[in-house]
Amino acid sequence: MQLNCLIDHLQLRKMQLDKVKFLIDVNLPYYFGLWNSDEFIHQLDIKNDAKDTEIWTFAKEKNLSIITKDSDFSNRILFLTPPPKIIHIKI
Repeated sequence: MQLNCLIDHLQLRKMQLDKVKFLIDVNLPYYFGLWNSDEFIHQLDIKNDAKDTEIWTFAKEKNLSIITKDSDFSNRILFLTPPPKIIHIKI
């Protein structure tokens, strides 16, 4: 049900998910030149209060790579298989 809610949010915003390859986690800035293209979607464009589990499931089902600085996603790949792709940014 929660995943359907995410998909509904995308449809309302008329996002073309077929072009999207990367999902930017909410802990990274919304306005950043690097992900200012159709290949990127920010979590705020989907649902700003989505839980990590919802984001994980959404990315996995849509074959998206999650870009995050949240170590929880990196830790999840050790226990849940097959995981979505994770790009963990450490600053």
